Amino acid sequence: MLFDCSLLDELPPIENPSFATHFDRFSDAKLLLLGDASHGTSDFYTARAAITKRFISAYGHKILAIEADPCDVMVLDRFVRLALGEVDWDKAFPHANNWVWKNEEFRALISWVSEWNRHLPLKERVAIFGLDCLKTASSMNELVGYLEGSNSPLVEQARHLRSGMLNFKDDPAAYASLASDPFRIEAAQLISELLSSFRHTEPKAPGPERELWFNALLCGVSVVNSERFERSEAKDFVTKWNVRDTHMWRDRRTVD
Repeated sequence: MLFDCSLLDELPPIENPSFATHFDRFSDAKLLLLGDASHGTSDFYTARAAITKRFISAYGHKILAIEADPCDVMVLDRFVRLALGEVDWDKAFPHANNWVWKNEEFRALISWVSEWNRHLPLKERVAIFGLDCLKTASSMNELVGYLEGSNSPLVEQARHLRSGMLNFKDDPAAYASLASDPFRIEAAQLISELLSSFRHTEPKAPGPERELWFNALLCGVSVVNSERFERSEAKDFVTKWNVRDTHMWRDRRTVD
């Protein structure tokens, strides 16, 4: 059966203000997914930014979730939502392909989101979060850094786990080769218990401190699931990517 081309809309140039309105047919969607097809060229990045701005400004979308580790994205959220410092793009996204997120079009979008948030109360600002779970050590470093900064009683336990469990410098293959080591099996359980304890330290008053706590929680969830991801290297390909996909959708074992 031939595809009915009459169902297609002819889009105006991306720079035309009406471009993004052609996606208003999805305005009642709670989630708008702009996937791998939006990677790769300036035109794709520009179009993705235009659609994102439209759904923020016209339809009140308040979360921008991207395919990157939370430890890499936290600096963006601190900038656009919490107004804590600037983004050093030379150091941003050290664990991602530069062309994916370190491009001029995405940087311009981040600046736009920051300006959009500037005069809004905190609860109405757009947040930026990372969905992925590929960098165990980096996410653990962010979690330990938060615990150190907040003088948490959990910090010594976290430091111990980091020193004993995460000594492969984000080398999943090396980690997987020792995945059956008794200490690593025990450490994986202990990090889950640490995360459970951390969840009970949530600041009660709304404000920047509570938001920083939530970002650290996301890093903790990423640690648990990136450890599972690295351990599954020793099993099979399907198991490995199922761990990652389940995490990015929402892993109820660690978030609920």
